[in-house]
Amino acid sequence: MDTWELGEGYALAVKYIDTSSDPRKARLVLSRNGVDLDDVWLSSGNAYRYFQPGETGTPKLITYLDAVFAGATVDVIQLRNTVFVSDNVTQIKKGDRLGVFNVTIMDPDRIELKNREPIELKAGSRINLFGNLSFFVENSDELRFYPANMAGAQMDPGKVTVNETSDNPDVTIQVVSSPIAGRTERAAGFQAIISLAALVAVYRIKCRK
Repeated sequence: MDTWELGEGYALAVKYIDTSSDPRKARLVLSRNGVDLDDVWLSSGNAYRYFQPGETGTPKLITYLDAVFAGATVDVIQLRNTVFVSDNVTQIKKGDRLGVFNVTIMDPDRIELKNREPIELKAGSRINLFGNLSFFVENSDELRFYPANMAGAQMDPGKVTVNETSDNPDVTIQVVSSPIAGRTERAAGFQAIISLAALVAVYRIKCRK
């Protein structure tokens, strides 16, 4: 059973993949600190939403089961458009410095961060952006990467500098996936469109047969 660590003790795991059904489906288990919170079957092409007990407004977690792949020894699911809402909100102001980023635009509905130096997306690498937010790059010839709330190889020795905020910023980053010829890509001028307290990702979870 492969597990996606979402942060703040939350984790999403695939317990079983059914490739014989139509549509194909997967059994997902959401837990926090090792305690199961939800256990659901999700069909390919459908979205999963988890609400905190007693809440009906914004879901704590949303994810979309984009595809289910059947392999000879390993089955794989692909999740897209995942939004994880943090319990800890950080106030960010224009001009703040967050790890490798500078806050360049601060609007009511979005925050735009720009990296000061190119970000090298090297196959098999883990790149720390700021705080515990990192990029994980899949070790393959196809460029595929996703953000995770875990520490990685620090790109910039500078510390996160935020005016009158906590030390654990929470953001949303939209991730793209595209084929490349080589195993390394330098993303010069990469722009991350950031929203508070969420995480958007393309993520694949494997389940061994």
